[in-house]
Amino acid sequence: MTEWEWDSIADKYDGMYQAAKELREDRLTRKALRRIIAPGASVLDLGCGTGWVLENVPLGDGWEGRYVGIDISAKMLECAQKKFPQATFVHGPMSRLVVWSKV
Repeated sequence: MTEWEWDSIADKYDGMYQAAKELREDRLTRKALRRIIAPGASVLDLGCGTGWVLENVPLGDGWEGRYVGIDISAKMLECAQKKFPQATFVHGPMSRLVVWSKV
């Protein structure tokens, strides 16, 4: 999808995920993420949308890592930033991603 297409559904995106939260696959994904993300780990979330990872993984309590979300849609990032003002969100395509040695 293009940036314009993602922007056009940004306001509806969270609602779509809310409807899917109870699906078995979604519960398994959340469980897997909780096991993968260690306390203090940094998270680079490519294609972060409206912040699904932050919404579904308990990164807050005692978590000392850093979260950076990257997405092509400025509208998705606006939604994410409103929900998670403490997180860092970057607008841009993954094809232009420069990998830093420390995130």
